[in-house]
This record gives sequence, structure tokens and C-alpha cells, in this order.
Amino acid sequence: MALNRKAEPISGEFPRYWVMPNITPGDVSPLVILGITMLVAAVGGVVPFSPIEPVLLGVAALARPSLLLPAVVLATACQMASKTLLFAGSRKARHAMSPRRRRLLDRVSARLAGRPGLQIATVLVSACAGFPPFYLVTVLCGAIGLKLRYYLIAGTIGRAIRRYRPRAALPARPSRVASWR
Repeated sequence: MALNRKAEPISGEFPRYWVMPNITPGDVSPLVILGITMLVAAVGGVVPFSPIEPVLLGVAALARPSLLLPAVVLATACQMASKTLLFAGSRKARHAMSPRRRRLLDRVSARLAGRPGLQIATVLVSACAGFPPFYLVTVLCGAIGLKLRYYLIAGTIGRAIRRYRPRAALPARPSRVASWR
């Protein structure tokens, strides 16, 4: 049944604008998208899993193409800020470890001592590839005493590569896939 443009429905039906329409890229505010990205990235930095990848895929599908790079930069910065808190906390947690775990940590520290290149490469590979898990590498690097600036530089570069590389290949909007034919 047709609807008129006034606020009153025809024949007792709800007007179309009272019902949630399909979301299009123009409907979602960039500030809302960036706010959600920032919140999820910050929470994802302190939990052992990172739910930011599905959020960035949603940003790539819903937002304008010009919003993808700022969303990736914001997600990387927020997650590295959260990981810095985890890094700093793990430096203080060494004293609370059991003797068995402290011995294991001392063995790892002895292997990596005096080899900052290997430490930085481990952080970079973990941040970029996700193996070994970046959460574990963050805690370990804080506990063994890696310099914070090395951790931040390698981690930020690795996370930016991990976040942006797969999204750059995606179409900005699903409607653009149809135009590829």
C-alpha cells in the first residue's frame, strides 16, 4: 500500500520512515564509525583476542573510502595505547610470579639479552602476523625489560601493516563489486 509524505499513515500503516531502513554508507556518521572503532580497539588491546578486524571490515563495507585510512590509524593508535598499559603492568608483575615461571622468564631473558634486533623483530612479526600471539609477546617483552620505545615503534608498524593491508584490497562498498563485472 502506498504511503503519503505526511506524518499520518494511510489505512493505519506505519510510514516507511518510522521503520529502520537499510543502512547505506551515507547514513552512518563518520564520528560514530570512528568512535566505535576507537572503543573496540582500546578494549581489544587489553584482552587476549582482538575483535577489531570485523569492525574494520564493517568500516570498509559501510563507510566512505576516505574514512578507511583514518579508521586504521585510529585503531592502531588506540590498540597500541592499551598494549602499552599491558606492557607496563607486566614489568611490575615479574615480582608476583611463581618461582617456576620466574625461572622460565629468566631463561627467555638470557636468550634475548644483548640482542635488541631479535627482540624488535619478534615484536614486529608478532604484531604483523599474529604469531606468536601479540598479547603474549607484549607481556613477555614487558617482563624481560625491552625498551618501551622499541616496543612501540615495532608494534605500531606491525599493527598498521596488519590492519591496512587486507582492507586495501576490499571494495569500499559492496555496490562497487557489481560494477567490476
